[in-house]
Amino acid sequence: MNGSALYTEIEQNCNHPEKHETSFYMMNHFLYSRLDSNYPTNTNIYDEDVNIYIANLLTSMSNSDYHQMVNKYVIPYDISLNKHLKGVKSCRDKYLYYRTNADFLFLSIGLFDNPRMRRPNAAPHMNLSHRGYIGRAKIYYRMAFSYLCKAARSTPAVAEVLDKLSCDLENYLKVLSVMKVEYLHLHRCMSEGEIFHFQRSVLDIDRESSLRQLYDRFLDLYSEYRRKRNPDLKRELESTVEKISALDPDFSFRID
Repeated sequence: MNGSALYTEIEQNCNHPEKHETSFYMMNHFLYSRLDSNYPTNTNIYDEDVNIYIANLLTSMSNSDYHQMVNKYVIPYDISLNKHLKGVKSCRDKYLYYRTNADFLFLSIGLFDNPRMRRPNAAPHMNLSHRGYIGRAKIYYRMAFSYLCKAARSTPAVAEVLDKLSCDLENYLKVLSVMKVEYLHLHRCMSEGEIFHFQRSVLDIDRESSLRQLYDRFLDLYSEYRRKRNPDLKRELESTVEKISALDPDFSFRID
């Protein structure tokens, strides 16, 4: 590590005068981070169980056995994961894949800002935005919840936690972002290039939101036009196609 970097030892057998047992350290500082981020426990719903889940997840990061165990489940590309799961029959196995990948994204976004598993200075190879990865993590938690309920034929306690994470992941990520800086000291200065890309990512979020709305409108209009063949619908459909093409040059569509 850089000589100026700050860190706190959390190993159980270290000689640090302020050592903490790992799980207590993670839980204690996650709770502090919730207060610091103005999102204390049980703000909207009962979520003490989520605190326990996240603290255990953070604790697991310091255990090499955990990394070996989850390594076979982590598939960083959505299309590859979906393709792989087509050959998986067991609901419990599907649950493990979705939960593990959701956890991976949650920690990668919240602690390391690197859900793409990219090396520093690597050339971009995907266009999915930061918000897109958050959306993907929420979907994975929702799928994990669904498959666990199917496997258990009930709603286990951990399934309720996955459901809460799926619904409110942004707030838990905000807490984790506070924890990484204030208590884990995983912060660093942003370069001019990173600031530039951050600004571009904000624009990309707006662009993706506009595209999503336009695509939804396009599908509705096209379906209605095929049924009614109304000239007014055709003109509106053409206008929508032009707007989509302006934002996405790869999009092309010819109206019959």
